[in-house]
Order: sequence, then C-alpha cells, then structure tokens
Amino acid sequence: MGDPDTFCLRKNAALLPDVDAAIDRVVQQHPDWFILTDQNGPGGYKVLKPAEYYQGVTASLQSAGFCAETDTVSVSVRNGIDFSEDYDILLGTGHVRRGQGSYRQTCTPPSFPLDASQLISYIRVAFYSIRCPEGVAVPRNAEDRLPLGCTGFVTATPKTKDNLDVKQGLIGTQIDWTFEQEGEHVRLNDFADVPFNKILFGANAGHWLLCATVKAFKGCQFGEVVEPTPAP
Repeated sequence: MGDPDTFCLRKNAALLPDVDAAIDRVVQQHPDWFILTDQNGPGGYKVLKPAEYYQGVTASLQSAGFCAETDTVSVSVRNGIDFSEDYDILLGTGHVRRGQGSYRQTCTPPSFPLDASQLISYIRVAFYSIRCPEGVAVPRNAEDRLPLGCTGFVTATPKTKDNLDVKQGLIGTQIDWTFEQEGEHVRLNDFADVPFNKILFGANAGHWLLCATVKAFKGCQFGEVVEPTPAP
C-alpha cells in the first residue's frame, strides 16, 4: 500500500520512457480515440475520449508489470516499494502530453494505492451556493441558514486531516443520504447526475438535518430556514 504521509517533489523522472511507451501502445490499439491528423507536437494527438485514454494508459502500464492508477486527471505509476511518480498526460487543448512536460512529481514512499479510510478524516456537508430573489440578503454559506424563498446547493465533501479534498478516484460514486425535519421546512431535491450534491428550497421557518455517509464516514448539516432580510 501507499503512504498517505508521503513526501512529493520534482526530481528526475525515472519511469517517463515507460509512460510514453504506454501512450504509444494505446494509440496503436485504439486509434479511434484520437484525431491522428491533429497534433500538438510529435505524437501529441487530439484526444477524443479522455476518460478512456487515461484508463487505457493505466491499463497498458499495468499489463507491462507496473502498479498504476488514475483519477482521470493524472496517472500515478510505480514499479517497487521505494517511490511512485505522477504524470499529467493531457494538455489543456485536449492533446496528448508527452515527454518531460508530462512528469509532475516523485513521491517517496509511494503515494498509492490507498484505501479511502486511510485518508478520510471527516465528511463536510455544507452549502456551496445560495440563490435568493432580488432584494433578499444572501447568508454566507458557512452559516447553514436558508432564507424563505431561497434555494441552497449542498455538497458532501470527504476531507483529509489537513482539510484537503480526498481525490474522487478514491471515493467512487457511492454515497448514502439521510434527511430529517419536523414539518416541511425545506424541499429536498436531487442534483442531476451529481450524487454528492443536493438542492434545498426554503419553504417554512424551522430546522433540518441532512447527513451523508461515504466509506463508513458520516457528516451532517444542521440547518435552519429563516425569515428573509433585505439586501443592503
């Protein structure tokens, strides 16, 4: 297993040739994932299917005997117990990133694989946005207050002990929500295609309790619907 307290910095990339070779194999095996006539530098093909590309490079490294994983943002690779390396293999333009520019850092000891339980310290359930009708003062997200007639957007975020977000790739998409209120103080709705988010509408003054459980860790928002106040 990896060490959640690893130390990472840029060094001389040791596994770069292997990562580039894995990219070559994916291009050869799945040319339909790329526009081969659209290049940003040698071999920097336009990627049509980014998720499949990341997964394909990871699988190719694994088939070559490496330990590798991806969160579809970067690829991590190792071939022993001493260190691991992280690579960013996609340019902002959507083209393949190769060579020294793709190398990001070396972590000693290896930073992966990790179980989510090794990283999650708590689950933060809180507003990330509140929208109110014109003329109504909008509370700060951290206050957990929702004025009548306003809509609040809530997210559940697994956090590390250093208050950083846990990588989505370690969490997956499984989350269990529970909701309690006496009467109808808020109307609760799902957020389309985003299982970690909920939408609340302030209907009547009073309190609610919204909780989320991820990987056996539970966090809650104890909120209150309040009378609206005029915007300054």
